Amino acid sequence: MLKTYFSCLAFLTASLVTASTARAAIDTESLDRWATAYFNERLEQTHVPGAVLVVVQGGKPVFSKGFGTTTPEGGQPVDPNTTLFRVGSITKVLTAIAVSQLVEEGVLDMDEDVNSYLQGVSVPDTFAQPITVRHLLSHTGGFGSELRGADVPFDEQATLDRQVIQRLLAPRLREPGSYPAYDNNGWGLLGLVAADAAETDYRSLIEERIFTPLNMRSAEVGLPQDRRSQAAVPHNIMLDGEIRRIDYSILTNLEEGAGNATLTGADAARLMIALLNRGQLDGQSVLSGEAFAEMTEFDFWRIHPDMPGFGRALYEYRPAGRKAVRHDGGISGFVSSMVLYPQANVGVFWSFNAQPYNPFQGDSLSELVQAIRLYMTAGDAVEALVPEFMKFYDFHTLFAEQFIPNETPSSQRSETGKLSADSLQQLEGLYRSTRAEYGTFIGNLQARLLGGQAVSVIGEDRLKIGAEEYLQQDNGTFLKVDNDELMAFQINKHGVFMGDSSLFISRKISNFETPLLTILPLLLLPVLLLSGLFYLKSRHPRDVQLARHAGLAAIAFLLALGLEAEYANEFLVEGRLLPMMAWRLVLLIALLDLIHVAFRSLQTFVRDLHLRWQGIGAAIISLHKLILGLSAAGLLFLAYYWRLFSLLVH
Repeated sequence: MLKTYFSCLAFLTASLVTASTARAAIDTESLDRWATAYFNERLEQTHVPGAVLVVVQGGKPVFSKGFGTTTPEGGQPVDPNTTLFRVGSITKVLTAIAVSQLVEEGVLDMDEDVNSYLQGVSVPDTFAQPITVRHLLSHTGGFGSELRGADVPFDEQATLDRQVIQRLLAPRLREPGSYPAYDNNGWGLLGLVAADAAETDYRSLIEERIFTPLNMRSAEVGLPQDRRSQAAVPHNIMLDGEIRRIDYSILTNLEEGAGNATLTGADAARLMIALLNRGQLDGQSVLSGEAFAEMTEFDFWRIHPDMPGFGRALYEYRPAGRKAVRHDGGISGFVSSMVLYPQANVGVFWSFNAQPYNPFQGDSLSELVQAIRLYMTAGDAVEALVPEFMKFYDFHTLFAEQFIPNETPSSQRSETGKLSADSLQQLEGLYRSTRAEYGTFIGNLQARLLGGQAVSVIGEDRLKIGAEEYLQQDNGTFLKVDNDELMAFQINKHGVFMGDSSLFISRKISNFETPLLTILPLLLLPVLLLSGLFYLKSRHPRDVQLARHAGLAAIAFLLALGLEAEYANEFLVEGRLLPMMAWRLVLLIALLDLIHVAFRSLQTFVRDLHLRWQGIGAAIISLHKLILGLSAAGLLFLAYYWRLFSLLVH
């Protein structure tokens, strides 16, 4: 149940194409009746205050309507022409357009080290291979997923000093280009790279190169104070169904390229029309034909030749079997989605001003404990709330079935063939989303609570993925037995990967990476070490020394770990580095003591093997010392696994 909750919320916080001759015109009266009934029912069932829906076809809006109000109490009716919605990651489409322009102009080079463009900020050389614009565009920059100081409540606070940005850069966790992991940090950096290369700021870059040429008159990057009266108000839907007003999330210049745009429905319509027309609108151009082709090259990455791919920001999508491209967006209190059907020359955009409250977004141990307690006491409510909310995404499938002509399915498949029995065995194991990789202890702790999704071979050509059964097809993909959902795998030098879409994929992890084997020992092993204090009363100086080191290691380890989990993010954002250095010194002491305890305990046990144990008591004591040594060694391994060693050098 917890994994389902995480998966749904992760999907929320997360896409054009060549134009073609429009098919039959959409029956707008039928669309009005159906969409109005659909959205009114959804708003009532989920308690979302307001929403906007815009549909374009053939170069013009054919449907535009607001539903509900900007806030339940004292709000204004949602107007598609004037009500502003925060569209989150749809901003990445704007960033990709601007970057494509700069690449074509020669201002940016796709394969140049981004440090050659940044001013006053430098990406650390954690790995020999530098990060390039191509890496950032393809979500393969290799950054951790934590967001440090990403947002502020007011627009006026959103510009960070470059020294602050340097401190808040997410850590690099893997070689760039290794594998995709949806990367807000990379796209935030990309916005900074584009602005610095163009010798301007990101907001001016998007305003001058996209909003003004496309006459997106109300569009903003950010949300100035004097325009908040025009904006829908953000809300959380609590686990008990209560609707709660929250602060706006305004992204800083460290992250704004990833998700800081604000649009009306009318603005979104003009953006979709331009994209469906290869970057052209009303005689204005934001993309040349060549740049548009590059931006919509969906072989940028795909997990399998017959599965959807993604290009620069945008990814392929198949609602009801129709060919489409998509990008969604989520930011505190808002959820948005944009889908374009190039062959039908149709675009659909919706946005609403509420999202389910996710307790697992804290930056501290106390917030995580509170989230677990809240979740455990409201499990039934979560089971009802999240799936009900996710039905908003059914809109695209239902819309496509009714209003987009069905295309003749392609009979062509790749010649990859079926995987062999040996290859199927390689797929068995636990998988975790590539988005769930963090450089901080508390981030990893929250991610590891998921444990992973199990894959097992249950027969010839049959897999069990989670609780569902899949049958291998002749092209090496896997079809769920009770519907037409496809899953694909990829085996390469970076690991084994699984995914049912172009971008959101999972990577096979070790079988021991479950909460039982990675989280529980962090508490149990120090307790075992504390049992070594029994030897403080020993008459043997070596035993007394062992007791002291074991006790010191256990206490110091737990203290440093607790302080790291509770305060590291807060102090890093605030620039209070001395306290962090202090408890990381405690962590260093703990790790050195663990090495000492492991060595001495195992040395004592080996020595005792060569001596005759004098009675059962002596044997028990020797075995206990062995347990102390193994506990110390186990904590050293866990320190490596949880990247605690790397904390000492950051």
